[in-house]
Amino acid sequence: MEYWLRRGKFEYSFDLPDEAEVYTAIPQVRSENISSNVVEEVRERTRGTDAVVVDYLPLRAYADLISQLETRPILLSTWRVGEVMGDVIIRDFSDREGVHLVDDFVKRGDLLKDIKSVAFIVPTLPTPLSGLSSSSQRFITAVSGMVGVWPDALSRWASSLEVTTVGLSFGLDGSLLSVSSDETGGGSYVARLPKRYDAVIASVGGEPLDQTLMLSINALLLSSRVIKGSGTVILVTECEKGIGSEKLLRYLLTSEVDDESSYHYLMATSVKGVRENYHVGMVTPLPKSYVEGVCGFRSFDTIQDSVHYITRLHGKGLSVCLIPHGYVTDPLIEE
Repeated sequence: MEYWLRRGKFEYSFDLPDEAEVYTAIPQVRSENISSNVVEEVRERTRGTDAVVVDYLPLRAYADLISQLETRPILLSTWRVGEVMGDVIIRDFSDREGVHLVDDFVKRGDLLKDIKSVAFIVPTLPTPLSGLSSSSQRFITAVSGMVGVWPDALSRWASSLEVTTVGLSFGLDGSLLSVSSDETGGGSYVARLPKRYDAVIASVGGEPLDQTLMLSINALLLSSRVIKGSGTVILVTECEKGIGSEKLLRYLLTSEVDDESSYHYLMATSVKGVRENYHVGMVTPLPKSYVEGVCGFRSFDTIQDSVHYITRLHGKGLSVCLIPHGYVTDPLIEE
């Protein structure tokens, strides 16, 4: 039977054996509270603060929203998307006065010295990293940026801040759906599954969320929750801009640690855990040397190639879960 999953700008077809048990995890938004005017709600919640810190995602709706906010300065943190996305992001705001791309807040003390209150805009996404479970932890990660450290001066500044969290949920088309007072409410997508599966084939969701490996790993970690025993997870991603982060690359390649609290270290450690417990493959144009040499995953040119692999491992009567929007889907097993 024929199936389709998105990679980059296009959808690709593949067949699974007729004997296979196949389940497609369709994500549903957790909350029915869809806002009629997201921009106005965000404007109201950020009004009166000294600055806005944005946990940035490369969605057009983010750029449109930010251009309509009144508060300045607006500080765009790239911790989630990786350093290489910086040039792409800043192009959207090159003519916006008071909008700054900040990948290292420690070096931009000039932006922070007079700030006593901030609005923290954060996406309502499932986060598989246990070290980043609360909005306060994500705020610390966002403003410590790419350095991954939390110096005393910055710690003192943060502890005296008044922080208003503004959670943003977005649709599968990238449009903004709703606003909440925390990143855990009002919009994360959930897919309820009847059981665990021998194999999972997960698309990150296509462009723009699969532009780097750093962005794509979120889908890998979430989808690995669905695997039965020592099964197989296949990640379908474009990674047009490569790994996305030199720090992530270094942590994937070495066991040396200079900061165990950094997002890059948490991510690399989680990836190594998935690699040790399951069979992992990637369908991607990334060079095989990156996929197999850096990540330690099996590399495939097409989804069909990966299907041949999982069929050899688990047999034609295997159970398979397809996840078309892996970046935003929180899979819940209802056994």
